[in-house]
Amino acid sequence: MSELCDYNTINASWFMNSITFLPLSSFKVLEENSIRERIMNILTRKPSTITCLASELGLFKGSVHRHVRALTEHGWIKALSKEEASMLGLSTDANRIYYIPSSIFYVAYTFIPDLGIMKLLNNYCAIVDLRSRKFVMSTPSKELNKCSENCIFYSTCSTWVSRICRKLRINVSTDNPIEAMIKIYLHLAYRELKNYLTSNFITISSPKINMMYRQYLEGENY
Repeated sequence: MSELCDYNTINASWFMNSITFLPLSSFKVLEENSIRERIMNILTRKPSTITCLASELGLFKGSVHRHVRALTEHGWIKALSKEEASMLGLSTDANRIYYIPSSIFYVAYTFIPDLGIMKLLNNYCAIVDLRSRKFVMSTPSKELNKCSENCIFYSTCSTWVSRICRKLRINVSTDNPIEAMIKIYLHLAYRELKNYLTSNFITISSPKINMMYRQYLEGENY
């Protein structure tokens, strides 16, 4: 059985986050090596294992493993559990590990320590388009491609964009569906982050801080 299994791309989205906020450094990690962007494109088309990716990229598994580890550590992709892989009809023989994009939409942020400000960077974002099976990234150094009217999804995407813009009462002022989708998701990212921070608490577990506190309680010098 081939590891490049056909699967329902809509089902894969159930195992992805809606929006992921990544530090700017994560976008730099993706931009600095074209192989990593190729991996994102492959995983947008189908869940894949290291072996599968190596075969499609024409690279050694060790090299691919390093790129996959970098993408995982920087928030771009995630490994499916055995249960998730099984639900997508993927073979789990020989403990195969399948990877997929971790999120539908990504946007970069930077933190300004002196001001205590987290700033979203709307010129660094990416979207996983499971309909056309393309990974689209927009950065200051990467111009966004214009959707072709000859694309079989052009009309469907344009109709969806128009409907969502009316529903959300926003104006994206572009006739490029993929650019409009990114602007829509940016609008939603700002709104959802605001709502989350308004009604949820944030916790940080730091072994270093905990150790310092225990030293304080025990009267030790540190």
